[in-house]
Amino acid sequence: MSDLWITVIDAVAGICAYAALHHALVAWRRPLDRTHMLFALLCAFGAVFFLGTGQAYRAGSAEAIIAVRRWQMGAGIAFIGLLPWFIAEYCRIASRALPLALSAWLAMVFLAHVLLPLGIEYTALPPYTQMTLPWGERVLDLRGRPGGPWHYAWWFGIFAVFAFGLNASLRHLGGSERPRGAALAAGLGIFLGCLVLQFAVNQRWLEFANVGEFGLLALILQMSLALTRELRENERRLQLVVDKVPAAVYLKDAGGRYLLVNRECERYTGITAAAMLGRTDRELFPPAQAAVVQANDRVVLTGRRAVRFEEQAGGEGRHTYVSLKVPLAYADGTPYGICGVSTDVTHQRAAENEMRLLRRQLWHADRVARTGALAASLAHELNQPLAAVLHNAQAARRLLQKGERQWETIDEILADIVRDDKRAAAVVSGLRDFVRQEAPERTAVDLAALARELLDLLNTELIKQEVAVELRIDAGCMASANRAQLQQVLLNLVMNAVDAMRSRPAGAR
Repeated sequence: MSDLWITVIDAVAGICAYAALHHALVAWRRPLDRTHMLFALLCAFGAVFFLGTGQAYRAGSAEAIIAVRRWQMGAGIAFIGLLPWFIAEYCRIASRALPLALSAWLAMVFLAHVLLPLGIEYTALPPYTQMTLPWGERVLDLRGRPGGPWHYAWWFGIFAVFAFGLNASLRHLGGSERPRGAALAAGLGIFLGCLVLQFAVNQRWLEFANVGEFGLLALILQMSLALTRELRENERRLQLVVDKVPAAVYLKDAGGRYLLVNRECERYTGITAAAMLGRTDRELFPPAQAAVVQANDRVVLTGRRAVRFEEQAGGEGRHTYVSLKVPLAYADGTPYGICGVSTDVTHQRAAENEMRLLRRQLWHADRVARTGALAASLAHELNQPLAAVLHNAQAARRLLQKGERQWETIDEILADIVRDDKRAAAVVSGLRDFVRQEAPERTAVDLAALARELLDLLNTELIKQEVAVELRIDAGCMASANRAQLQQVLLNLVMNAVDAMRSRPAGAR
């Protein structure tokens, strides 16, 4: 028995196991694409089948070989039973009736293999003989003629699956899916040729080594290369598309690791795609910035809906981005990642801030102009309380000079002075607040009090224009607003109304 031949078989099993792991990882990253997951299962069954082949060559008796080949053959039946589903997914065949029928047939074969004493390969214990391989190596193997109805049912299932696969691949050779059809036809053709040779060896028509395993290996390698090549081509096309987008585009998994970034994202962050892929925001950006981005990602993942955020990035030349983040989810709605699109709005925000500043300056200039236009009215509003203060003060002084001690009269005079002084102070304070230039901060504003203050400020002008004002407002009517801006709006409304009624006769304004 050759140790080199067994080593080769074990190495082939390792190749199949590696292919299974590789495509399982691809399927984990692409959960909506079932092709890689089905192929990973095929590779896993193939690895088990090759392990069984190696163990069979190590066995020391016919009974031991039969025991090994029972589970080896079980893996082979599972491989062929799963193959129609992979072909249907790979060739995008919508109907699943034929794969279901083929799988049901092979499921019956598998059940018979489990229940029969020697499986489906043999009806009696075959002889355990030594044979010489074509390249001169000698191995121990079973060389009895297989038989039994289930054995031929198994071969019927094999050829039916290959007929289904070859038909599906040939239908793709003439269209846009030609590379897929050619790859599948080549893999199935080599495997089918090896199986035909294997069938001839089993029937003792030829004296040769078991070559069915090599056909299986050829199919696995051919399809693995085709799937990997197609995956790289799809990723290249996707990268070309997203690189044309004039915004930062990126994909992250549920753990926050970057899976894809475009050129604009590289430009925004100043980090190359090679450095970003596979790493998280905490590994790439300052802690404060990374904490905000990760908190926003959690909102999207937990809420399972698209959310728009405004995020900051950069040091001294800080930039502002509007980021639309969309959860990527499985069929049951469980999110497995995030797709984000970020647009730099730094210049737009700067222009908006400048516009707000210009608007405040314009409003301030308008208030100053309004105040100038109402100068005469304001002067009259101030003259009235000041003249009253002067008159009352002179009257109190005359009483004191005459020596009269009319304390009640003097107290009333002083109360009038206080009232008129407060009235003058209110006019000055209102005028100062009105023309003050400050940031538009929102506060709780009593609309009734605000309206009364404005009407008091305009009282002389309204009298001069012979305009009657009726105030109808509920007490306790509050609003969250900027007091000066709201007063400006009311002033404009009142003055526009006064100007609009100049043509109407007095008494009707």
